[in-house]
Amino acid sequence: MNAPGRPRSLAAPLLAAAIVLFWLCFALPEWLMPDAFDEKRLAWPEGAAQSVRRVVVDQSQTGERYYVPGIRLTWSATQAPEIKIDRAVGGEAGALVDLQVKGDTLYIRPRADAAQQVRVPMVDSIALPMQVAEVQACSLRLFDTSCQPCGQKPDTAEKDKLPTLTLRGQRIAVVGETHIGQLHIDATDSSALCPKEEEESRSWVEQPDIEVNARHVQALRIRAAGGSLDLREISHLDTVPVTAPGKLKLKLDRIEDAHRVRWQPLPP
Repeated sequence: MNAPGRPRSLAAPLLAAAIVLFWLCFALPEWLMPDAFDEKRLAWPEGAAQSVRRVVVDQSQTGERYYVPGIRLTWSATQAPEIKIDRAVGGEAGALVDLQVKGDTLYIRPRADAAQQVRVPMVDSIALPMQVAEVQACSLRLFDTSCQPCGQKPDTAEKDKLPTLTLRGQRIAVVGETHIGQLHIDATDSSALCPKEEEESRSWVEQPDIEVNARHVQALRIRAAGGSLDLREISHLDTVPVTAPGKLKLKLDRIEDAHRVRWQPLPP
């Protein structure tokens, strides 16, 4: 009489065991290789936080045939400058990145032996001191010019406005609360910092080469060799000088702002 009831009594334990096994499939890799997928944060070389005015990132060995993600840039008057390296197999991402200061420039490059790794470490983000006024890389993404703690008053963040900033790269995006006095964007000569296959991968990446939300930018100047330009929130600017060939594709969020864009031919 008890035999038919035995399968029912096993149903609950079997279900619980199946659920536990399911989650173990996700957890075991992290337990067995805790450093294999770790994100590394690198401090700047000693004294660089005071002397560096320019940062150059070599992305030529990263990305291969894939799209090179934009390096996230933030500025802060209080946070110590650092570089966050994306996950890399082996957990030695920091050891595979070379930081070198020459004059007022910090160069960030993969080490020569990094190309032999299964996955070359990539720079994910850089926290910069306020005196850095120029950044160059293959792909850059500026989110915010200040790293304020939660609960900080908005008027305090305004004190961290950058008086001038130059961004150089093949793909540049300026979005978010970016408080900048004069912003110069140059997308004409950074191909040496990009993977060789960058042009081949461009076709399937559906996003502009240059994207700027100028809501908190007081002056904007752009140089581009081609591609596309997406401008937003430029109604408060009298003019936006754009030096580029006629093949540059322009996109505006307000068609009535077209007269603010002043085209200038790019020298051969």
